[in-house]
Amino acid sequence: MASNWTSFRNGGGAESAAGVKRLPLRWSPSQNIAWKTELPGYGQSSPVVWGNRVFATSVQGPQRERCLVHACDLKSGKLLWSRSFASNLLHEMSYYVSRAAPTPVVDSKGVYAFFESGELAALDHSGKTLWSRALVKEYGMLTNEFGIGQSLAQNADTVFVLVDDPGVAYLLAVDKKTGKNRWKVAREPRKSWTSPVVAKQGEKEIIIVSANGFVEGFDSKDGSLLWSVNRMTGNIMPSVCVDGDSVFVGATPAQARLARPGGRTAAESNCCLRLTTKDGKPSAEVVWEGKKATCDFASPLAYRGLVHYVTAAGVVFCVDAKTGKELYSERIDSPCWASPLAVGEHVYFFGKNGITTVIKAGPVFAKVASNPLWDTQNPPKTKEPFSTTPNNPGAGGPPRGAGGAASNSGSDSLDPILYGYAALDSQLVIRLGSHLFCVR
Repeated sequence: MASNWTSFRNGGGAESAAGVKRLPLRWSPSQNIAWKTELPGYGQSSPVVWGNRVFATSVQGPQRERCLVHACDLKSGKLLWSRSFASNLLHEMSYYVSRAAPTPVVDSKGVYAFFESGELAALDHSGKTLWSRALVKEYGMLTNEFGIGQSLAQNADTVFVLVDDPGVAYLLAVDKKTGKNRWKVAREPRKSWTSPVVAKQGEKEIIIVSANGFVEGFDSKDGSLLWSVNRMTGNIMPSVCVDGDSVFVGATPAQARLARPGGRTAAESNCCLRLTTKDGKPSAEVVWEGKKATCDFASPLAYRGLVHYVTAAGVVFCVDAKTGKELYSERIDSPCWASPLAVGEHVYFFGKNGITTVIKAGPVFAKVASNPLWDTQNPPKTKEPFSTTPNNPGAGGPPRGAGGAASNSGSDSLDPILYGYAALDSQLVIRLGSHLFCVR
């Protein structure tokens, strides 16, 4: 029985939900909702689960003064504890900035949380702080007006932190036990909200980073750059999906002003790379480039020889994983910001307005169910005070949605918003800004 969901997209591979044998197909506000829990503060991160505990993060206060880590009982939803860390980078709580966007990671020893204000902390499962750091004090202040949102990645003994910011950028490996650096690699400053993915390339463990112009592979032992594929356009929000030696890259045509100009269009940057060896060294090469399929906030999903991309507007593209040939494009029942999930015979698309569209897994579009999570006449509300006026009005609309991007203050971007989920056998834990729902 799958009892753990340990990180954003449970690692980001095609087999991330391999341990989940079955999920509910249908639910509604009056059907199959096991519990609903209100959390202090507000967060855009996905929940993570270890055993009988659900962990989530949030920020609280008009200036996001506090960073919070919570633990809830998986069976009942009861809030077991909340721990608070002072923020070292205050910013108005606004729909224009990220709010606890990075998803934490969890293992048998603890939960490891990262916040856009630079706080990085480890707690045991009872809420005791094991160690904490203020990265902005160590390495410099973050200047992205929309905040950052890179989720953590992990292996057995290391937490990997990606910071891509116009002021300072780096990839950091931190020892889980001590909180001390294993290594740190400086990066060219840039704007990006994508998350790193730990994968295997032959016998070597690598970290794959797709971010604003480049897809790069780093050695997890020392941070050395193994390979780089450039000329990407629009890979600023979706993270990669890894399926064996295939790496599926996501890119968005939206917010082109933020993207580094490249040789490929955004559609062509929704491509497939193959991990290979060249002159005896790890390498990667482009297998195919996309034609029409794009995504926005959600990362691509590879499953059973197919790749699914979904736009923020809720258009699903399905392409052949080997050739990139588009098999269909169809609109689902809701705009979609969260990354899709595949379990068994079905693919789940978690709509930002709480409607999850379930389709049949296969080369032909076939809708199975449309599941609302809350009653639109009585939606779950956050108690946090929000500003709907941007601090930088001349900047235009920022990126929006789950996976690290901040939200736009337009009417389509106000609460409630479905940001992410954790999948376990026969149940889903779904995250809203200030609420967790359990569907069984």
